[in-house]
Amino acid sequence: MRLTATLLILGALILAPLAPTRAYTLQYTSASAATQIHWPATNITIALSASLNNPPSYVHATGAQVVLAARRALSRWALASNIQFTVTASSNLTAGQDGVSLITIAPENANQFSSTLQPGRAFVFFDPNTGLISEADLAINPNVTTGTGAASFFSTDGTPGSYDLESTFTHEIGHMLGLEHSGLVSATMQPRQGTNGTFNLPNFTTRTLSSDDVAAIRSIYGPRTGLGSLAGRVTSGSAGLFGAHVFAAGGVAARRWP
Repeated sequence: MRLTATLLILGALILAPLAPTRAYTLQYTSASAATQIHWPATNITIALSASLNNPPSYVHATGAQVVLAARRALSRWALASNIQFTVTASSNLTAGQDGVSLITIAPENANQFSSTLQPGRAFVFFDPNTGLISEADLAINPNVTTGTGAASFFSTDGTPGSYDLESTFTHEIGHMLGLEHSGLVSATMQPRQGTNGTFNLPNFTTRTLSSDDVAAIRSIYGPRTGLGSLAGRVTSGSAGLFGAHVFAAGGVAARRWP
């Protein structure tokens, strides 16, 4: 009995790495996953709060650097998919359902966070029947700390001990567009954000989108250009090959980010 149990456990451990890793997930109106959340159009108006121009003490960057970080984060998603952002300005400081889709870093949003370990938060408002998004806001956490409980802050230059503000913006904008977390560690939409200085390196990688993030956003809004197609049949002589695995790899043209 013990031998049988041991063999079963060993077999499970051997086979575990073969289990597929869960990639991106999308937001739905309910746990039944029947109605997907998405914007009704691909042209989305986002307002930058006045707080971005006058960063609070926990954001170690100039107003110009913060605004540029927000604009770059928006452009990541727009360049990867059929989305166009119209960026405006707003005197609003707090996230909340008021008809304005807002990006804010103001301290007035402190009570919106129940955890000090959450760098940012997206607030998505949608019709529960259709899943259509009417407004989405983004706020960063004024109370944020590191996993050790030490006070932390945001920066745009990789300062050790800080969270990368642009990475936080990019991740939360993904939520604003209808994406959930990804199970892939390499994805921008994975649920954990590390601080700068880990292994003496800045945490800039999640500023840019992985292929998983790109596939996720395109599954909702489509690519900027038309989809290609690939068709064929794998054979050995005139007979098909049962169980053949086919992999397709395509090149991506390099772009210079603004």
